[in-house]
This record gives sequence, C-alpha cells and structure tokens, in this order.
Amino acid sequence: RRVEIRQAAVAFLYNMVIHQTKIIPSSGTDKNKTDSSVDDGCLPDHIVNILCGLLESIDSDTDDTCTFRRLLASGRIMLHFGDVASSLVLTLGFHDAIERVKKNSINSHPEVSKLADDILSILNTFKLSDN
Repeated sequence: RRVEIRQAAVAFLYNMVIHQTKIIPSSGTDKNKTDSSVDDGCLPDHIVNILCGLLESIDSDTDDTCTFRRLLASGRIMLHFGDVASSLVLTLGFHDAIERVKKNSINSHPEVSKLADDILSILNTFKLSDN
C-alpha cells in the first residue's frame, strides 16, 4: 500500500476527531445538552468506529508517521471522552497493542514511544480510578 495515502487518511481522521471533540460534549460536562450519549455511559457510534479503526493492528503499522497520528487521534478521544473511551480501549485489549508500540519504537522512534507511554498513563489512571 502507498504510504502517503495512508498518512493522508490518518491525518483526515485526526482532523475529524478534532472537529468531533469540539461539537460533542465531553464526559460529565454541560448537562443542558440534549446529546446524552456520553453522560449515559455510551460513546457515539461513529466515535467507537473511529477509535477501534485507529487502534486496530496499530502495533503492526510499518509507518511511524501513521502510527504517531493514530496515537494522537486515539489519545484525543480518550482525553475528551474520559472513562467511557478508556474503558472501551481496555475492554477490547488495545492497551496490549499500545504497549507493544511503546516497546518496539523506544530506540528507533522515541516520539512514538513517548506518545504511547502517555496514552498508557491515561489508561492506567482510568484503571486506578475504577478500583
């Protein structure tokens, strides 16, 4: 597959995530909004699809730019939607793939490894608060 097409697609998804996190209320904010999907413990379907698509097979991505952008978009979703998104990532086992990305890129691409570590910290914070 052509790398530049994949990079452009992931950049588009990241921009879409930025837009969506501006128009969809974050977890636990603005109770006057009529969209209660986050407040009732559910992510909007399209956010679930984006998050799963971003993290699916992330540890086998051969392009570091794509991996970095996928992690950026995923992290933004987790930060914005909080425990609901973090719970989904943990339940589906994506944290293992993120851990492998961190480990595999620590020497060759430290910025990818650092971002993976930051996302794992978000997930660990959720796990600690869940107990």
